[in-house]
Amino acid sequence: MWKFVFFSCLILFSIFSSFFVSASLGIGPAKIELEFAPNARHEFRFVVSSDNPENNIDIYFDGELAQYATADKQFLIGGGEVIIILTLPAYLERPGNNNLFVRAKESAPTGEFLGAQIDIGAVVKVFVPYPGIYPILAMDIPDGNVGEKISVRLKVENKGSEALAINRVFVDIISKGEIVHKINFASVGIPPSGEKEFSDFFDTSDFRPGDYVAIATLDAGETWTINDTFRVGSLFFNVTNFTQSVSAKGIQKVFIDVESLWNNPLSGIYADVFIGDGLTTNVSFRTASVDFLGWEKKTLEGYLDTSGLKGDYPIEIVLHYSDKTNTVKGTIVIVPSNIYLIILAVLGVVVLIIVVVFLYLRHRRNSNKPRGSKK
Repeated sequence: MWKFVFFSCLILFSIFSSFFVSASLGIGPAKIELEFAPNARHEFRFVVSSDNPENNIDIYFDGELAQYATADKQFLIGGGEVIIILTLPAYLERPGNNNLFVRAKESAPTGEFLGAQIDIGAVVKVFVPYPGIYPILAMDIPDGNVGEKISVRLKVENKGSEALAINRVFVDIISKGEIVHKINFASVGIPPSGEKEFSDFFDTSDFRPGDYVAIATLDAGETWTINDTFRVGSLFFNVTNFTQSVSAKGIQKVFIDVESLWNNPLSGIYADVFIGDGLTTNVSFRTASVDFLGWEKKTLEGYLDTSGLKGDYPIEIVLHYSDKTNTVKGTIVIVPSNIYLIILAVLGVVVLIIVVVFLYLRHRRNSNKPRGSKK
């Protein structure tokens, strides 16, 4: 019975999957962006595609600007080209983006039923300036390394209806709540719908490795700010964790977690591992080498032969990267294998007790139920 249900569901799934995969509909371009101009007339060419040459497709409009749009055709068979004309009014009340959605939808032939219909769309965005001055700020500062020059890019777009007269533009670089560097830019004016990009480099020779915050401030009578974060790296690879206990069952894997604090890729990172007191017990092994990207975290793997080892041992990990090393010390425990057998035995006893208690309670519940009488 279950096999019949399973194979029936599998067949139905295959049928529906093939239906949805084959029933594709597309329209392009997907997005067009414009700046508003009173009484402007725009003409666009959209291409509708379908994998079915007999597919019936309706073309229609939606959105705030639908009433201002016309199409040279409202119906296609199997796809084709549609010319859309958008005639804007003298005034649009709503600032920001006003949208015209050009949509294509499957339709059933006359007298036929169409199940799941595909309905897709493209959008024409017409931006209406905000009243007064309305700057939009965007800033990008990439990560870098100590001693390098890092770029800062600040983009200002005037999305207001008035010209933007910028008195001051500056960027503060902050570490642990203190300003460690300041970048000043020249004052400029930006007309409505215009934009300006400010760019510069700053030297990190006197910077300490770590996380930084950049705050850009624009003063145009009112002030606007934007924040960005970045990291300044150093050529250092840190051991963040390592295997601290293994079973005394011969060859065992040892894992060492490593974090790169360097902004650039570096290859051939490996660790030498020494276990023992340097007197009676000395065991060592080397992990495989691994390549790192900037700021990447990875795990090194090595193999420890635990034969003859039992108890706690000092462990020393010497991490090799570039021409440098980083040494970390700690303790590793070699756990006798019979400990695991004891743990499993205890768990087995606990499970057995739970089963016995459950059966006892169920027996009591059944024995307390009133027995029915025979007629």
